[in-house]
Amino acid sequence: MTGGSLQPGDHIEHFQGTARGDYAQINALVNRGDFGVSLCASDPSVRAPRFSISCQVAAGDSFDWIEVLGQKRGRVMLHVVADVLAYEGDGSAVRYQAKSYGPASPVALPAQFATALLARINDVRKTAKLAPLVLAPKQSAENERLAGTLLDAALGEDDDSADKAAIGLMAGWDVEGGTIKDGHFFLGAVAPTHDATTWLGYALERPLGRMSLLDADARVIAIGPAVLEGASGLGAVVTTYALFDSADDHAADATLFFHRISEAREALGLPSPRRIAAPNAMKKETARVLRDETTPQGALHAMLEVASWETGMKTYGYLLETNRLGAVDIPDVFLKAGPLSIAVTVTHHRAPGAAWGQYVVFTMMQGSAPTPSTDANGAGEARSVATSRSTSSER
Repeated sequence: MTGGSLQPGDHIEHFQGTARGDYAQINALVNRGDFGVSLCASDPSVRAPRFSISCQVAAGDSFDWIEVLGQKRGRVMLHVVADVLAYEGDGSAVRYQAKSYGPASPVALPAQFATALLARINDVRKTAKLAPLVLAPKQSAENERLAGTLLDAALGEDDDSADKAAIGLMAGWDVEGGTIKDGHFFLGAVAPTHDATTWLGYALERPLGRMSLLDADARVIAIGPAVLEGASGLGAVVTTYALFDSADDHAADATLFFHRISEAREALGLPSPRRIAAPNAMKKETARVLRDETTPQGALHAMLEVASWETGMKTYGYLLETNRLGAVDIPDVFLKAGPLSIAVTVTHHRAPGAAWGQYVVFTMMQGSAPTPSTDANGAGEARSVATSRSTSSER
């Protein structure tokens, strides 16, 4: 996803309303330029089903589509609550014209549709300077098996069936080649057409489609095609996945987490933290987690035992596991008054029985430890629900 800071010439669109339905969360996505998409800001004081949203519209765009998305209680699937066309100036000057993403690609069979769609998506990603996607054959077969169920459930508003199927596909149990870090899901049907390029044009006009198909971190795609003979249309269930890089030392992720602690403390008027070098034992145990030689909890205890023995000082640490490192709430343990000196290392692992991997963040501090606690933080975005588990320990 793109966006965050207001760029020169950008303007903000504010709108509010009330959604019909038992929605627990409402947010919005807005297109930016030819390929970008960003998450809009929701007023946290306004509770669903009401919403008050501000979207950053890019300079130079004569108009942009905004999708207002609702998530029902206990569900994963997102529902389009409203489509908003944002424009500047006189609306009578806005002229809609469907964008072309290449020559027509007529298809007659599901396999032809999947092949043509992958080629067109990678053509667009190349133009957008994004890495190509590699097809996951086994996961694609599972997507295709459930495509009819999902399309029927969406049309019939069968939330229970749609949710169960979507959760299974998002898990990516049949994705090969690495540990899944993140994923997106998009379901779309277009009629009347048997042109794969037309289906892609529809998908990339939707902010949710851009977020799924043009995710900069995605490397793997699964396509479940459906050729709708009776309606003379095309449908597809597409999932994309970002993978952890086993060669990544996660140094940049450790720096990111430290900066997020700094920002959170600054917002509370607390002194800036001081980052200290990670002890060798901390680095060693972090690497062992990556190699599946120990558990995160076991690594935390081992590194604390060595550190307290080497320094002769009271040492305490904190373990955080999350699949949303850039969005997870900063635990209160880092937001206490007074100075804070902290060492940070980050790695990733996949817990036994889990579909996805997750970040593992270790921190070590010396001095008086806060009261040990266990926190559960939600870090939700439009496409999914992210959870974190954290544990305090001291020696």
